[in-house]
Amino acid sequence: MEEKGEDLSAELLLNGLESQLEELDEAEYDLPSVSAPTLESILNETADEEDDVVSNSEDSEFGRLLGTFDTESLVSFDDPDRRRKRRVYEGHGSVLKHTVLKGISSQIVSAQTRINAGSPTAMVVDVLIAIGTAHGIVYIFDPSQAMKWSLGSTNTGVQYGSVSCLAFNVDCNRLLAGYAKGQITMWDLDTGKLLRTITDVHPMGQAVLHVKFTDNRKVAVCADSGGSVFDMEFNRSVSGRGCVSRCLFSGSRGEVCVAEPLHIPEHARNATNAQTMLVAMITFTKVVVINLRPEVKIVFSFPLPGQADCLPLLSWIYAGIKISGKDALFDPVLAVARESTFHFFQAIIRSAKTVEFQRLQTSEVSYKVGAFCWINSMTLAVMDTSEKIHLVDVRSWEELEVLDMCDMQFVYSTSFFKGLATGGNVSPALV
Repeated sequence: MEEKGEDLSAELLLNGLESQLEELDEAEYDLPSVSAPTLESILNETADEEDDVVSNSEDSEFGRLLGTFDTESLVSFDDPDRRRKRRVYEGHGSVLKHTVLKGISSQIVSAQTRINAGSPTAMVVDVLIAIGTAHGIVYIFDPSQAMKWSLGSTNTGVQYGSVSCLAFNVDCNRLLAGYAKGQITMWDLDTGKLLRTITDVHPMGQAVLHVKFTDNRKVAVCADSGGSVFDMEFNRSVSGRGCVSRCLFSGSRGEVCVAEPLHIPEHARNATNAQTMLVAMITFTKVVVINLRPEVKIVFSFPLPGQADCLPLLSWIYAGIKISGKDALFDPVLAVARESTFHFFQAIIRSAKTVEFQRLQTSEVSYKVGAFCWINSMTLAVMDTSEKIHLVDVRSWEELEVLDMCDMQFVYSTSFFKGLATGGNVSPALV
């Protein structure tokens, strides 16, 4: 009876969300089927002559410049003259730098040779560095590039396939690993022990493309190669560690390419925003933001036109925003990109149940965007489809620097999309 009740609740929840999505125009979804040195200090160490380095600045200057970003003036989205200045970058030489992490690289190569660990297929960087391999093993490194844990074995790869995605929680003491055959594992990074193997969140056989912890340590979200999104609530009972999941978005309504929870920094947390749990999702036709707490509700949608062969992208950041001479607000900013266009939206959390979005800016670049991330609230790192990384100042929209990375042989998570397994029977972008 309890199982039937849970199934009925899940069905009612999904039907409720579908009715909200229909209001967004259903036709648009009709698509085919540790106290240690910081990581920055390691990454910014002076490289020797054998390293491939692109930099004209001293490491101390680079660190000072990053510090300047954190204390500089607030982001302004209404600069009237848009003067093309380099601002804080002016006179500081190169900011982007490519440094080979020799310690990690040598250990990964050694593992490939000794135990057939497989080549790297996924990576996540925080206080620790986690690297997943094609044969199901996850290696954890500390900031000094020393290996802390080897999680799983090649037998894991036989059962689950390659590691397709990784995520740390906010304390960096838990790791979620998603696999190409659909399983998800949770690891304790203090002990190196396996805590959970989750096999019933979504249909098996579809790769886990994204898995992300929310600010609530007991809640995470995942997206699979079928385009569906699920949330997972972890629990613990007499019978052991468990997980309750529910479908937030069905891939039959459109393929979600990215699902990203909003993380609220401690200094910005208050009684109002602490009760919300925003998750932004993006399909080939729309951006949709869902609030998971206190109740599941769609709080924002935005149509996103674009060519079918260009993947849509998004990323959150908390930023100080000053608009039209008003007092500055410290709110979440959602950046959305597709083709050569960026859209920026401010999320205003008025109460646990009331979240409003306001468009801040739309900007164009001269290339097609393949990936991007926030360096800080004033700077974006944008990789184009030819694998050149552009450093962009969002205040003046000035391109500050370009670094060509086409020789790096990047690994793309899109290789796990169902289009490859079904002969391209999906949207053209996934083909």
